[in-house]
Amino acid sequence: MIGDIASFLSLLNDLAVRKSGINREYFEGFIEPIWLAFTEVHEDYKESLQKYRDLLLSRENPIRILHEINFDSCLTSDLRVKLEINLNGIKSKKNAKRRKMVYDFVTHILNYFDCNYQRARAFEVLKENQYQPDSQCQLGKKDREVITNQYGLSDLSRRAIIENSPREGIFDSIARRLDSPEGAVLVIQFTLDHLQDSYRCVAESYFKIRQELLQ
Repeated sequence: MIGDIASFLSLLNDLAVRKSGINREYFEGFIEPIWLAFTEVHEDYKESLQKYRDLLLSRENPIRILHEINFDSCLTSDLRVKLEINLNGIKSKKNAKRRKMVYDFVTHILNYFDCNYQRARAFEVLKENQYQPDSQCQLGKKDREVITNQYGLSDLSRRAIIENSPREGIFDSIARRLDSPEGAVLVIQFTLDHLQDSYRCVAESYFKIRQELLQ
């Protein structure tokens, strides 16, 4: 009897160890590479956008800034390609709770690249001279359309990453207002705020998954 109980407990322990190994393998094989690639992209955007803003504030020739943006885009394309490849390779989890956690993690990353709304808000502020705060880390129904059930990226999401959406939006804002840099400065600031808030949302999702899988 005691031997049967000991064998049963040993079996439970073996299953727990095996499950822990599978969770760690999933985390290290999929979640961690995405997080590391994403943080590289974020640091690049943060440094670059601050540089563009400072150049505009110092009254640097806007044409030179446009050339700088193009150069930075080419120089850092490998960072975005690496992120897109890692996101496309992620696999679904069977556990419903963990599946949703991974889904939210990926969706927050994709939301990070959606800066069109931030530019529109900046233009509204220019016209109305007032700022309306925006809520963060709330995933709506529209967010469910950006990735498939198995987390593969939609064409829209892939283009936003590869085509360098945050930087391209600023390029467009400067090019349209060569004689008035104030509007472009505000767009850059709104975009920086959006990227930093979105980074926080991604980080929160990442650490939730880390705790869940490596506990």
